[in-house]
Amino acid sequence: MIIKELEVELEKVRKEKDRLEKENIELKRILTIFINPHTPPSKKVFKTRTPPASKKLGAPICHKGATREISEPTQILKHFLTKCPKCNDLLNRPFEIEERTIEEIPEPQPVKVTKHIIGFYHCKNCGVVTAETDLPQEGSFGKNTLAHVILMKYDDRLPARKVTNSLQRQHALKLTH
Repeated sequence: MIIKELEVELEKVRKEKDRLEKENIELKRILTIFINPHTPPSKKVFKTRTPPASKKLGAPICHKGATREISEPTQILKHFLTKCPKCNDLLNRPFEIEERTIEEIPEPQPVKVTKHIIGFYHCKNCGVVTAETDLPQEGSFGKNTLAHVILMKYDDRLPARKVTNSLQRQHALKLTH
C-alpha cells in the first residue's frame, strides 16, 4: 500500500521535473535574445554597473565661487511694529534688524485698450493727405503686444497655441492661434 502511494508520488515528481526542465530551456532561449554580444546597450535588460570613479566630487581647492548678483532695490519697505499683535502692548526698539532683498515680478496686468481718433488732413499746397500717428499700419495690436508675441514665438520658440495661452494667462488678452 505504501509502495503504491510512493510510486504515484514519484510519478508526479518526475512529471513536475520534466515540466520545469522544459520551462528552464524556454526561459534560457528567451534570455539569450536579450543577453548576447550583438544587443545594443539601450536594449539590454540587465545593465552592468560601473564602479564609481575615484575622483573626488566638488570644486577644486582655491576655486573662485560664482554667485548670482543681487539687483539694486527699487523700493524699500520697513516692517516695524509699535504694538504686540497678541496682547496689544507697546513695543520698544527691535533687538535685531535683518535685511532681505526679494525679487518679484509684477502681477499680471489687464490689457490696456485704447481707442484712437485720428485726424486726416489734406494739404492745400502739395495735395498730400496726412495724419499724425505712430500706430502700426495694419491690425489692432500695439507695438508692445506685437514685440512680445514675436519674442515668444522666435526667441522662446513657443508654438502659436502656447503664445496665445501665455497672453491669456498673463494679461487676459484673448487671441486665436
